[in-house]
Amino acid sequence: MANGPIRSEAWLDALRQGRTFATNGPLLDFSVAGNPIGSTLRLERGQGVPFSARLRSIVPVDHAQVVCNGRVARELALGPHRDRLDVSGTLPIVSSGWCVLRAFTAKAEYPVLDNFVYATTSPVYVSVRGAAPRSPEDARYFEAWIDHLLQNHRQLSRLELGDGEGRCAAEAQGRPVGV
Repeated sequence: MANGPIRSEAWLDALRQGRTFATNGPLLDFSVAGNPIGSTLRLERGQGVPFSARLRSIVPVDHAQVVCNGRVARELALGPHRDRLDVSGTLPIVSSGWCVLRAFTAKAEYPVLDNFVYATTSPVYVSVRGAAPRSPEDARYFEAWIDHLLQNHRQLSRLELGDGEGRCAAEAQGRPVGV
């Protein structure tokens, strides 16, 4: 978004374009070869590309990292107070995919009332020779995760429908059980 007053339409437009980050504290900004979060960098071949990363945080963070295609591409050096970062460098891009900036702590840091401090940008996408990003390993992981969720859903559905375990749980909680 442009500097200045926040306008609903500009904010929604940025959201539609994926120019977002998720955080419980640190504020992040990130670009790859001048391409902002949510955009696509198009390359004719794999090569080193410049990146720029900024962080501002109300609490110190333990790590700031550039992650590309699920792997840490650069661990970024934080200053002595660990609450700010302004860095640029080069990323080795060899194939289509994505890159994000993330920052986190190993434990809670007051006043962030969460298990740990965490922030991540949405990706800057990378297209090398027009190829779509592919990750069979990630596909297998998410297929297994969805299978796990479906199995849990089926188990919970059986309990809610009043099988033996569900009836016991309902009775233990003092809820009426259908005959």
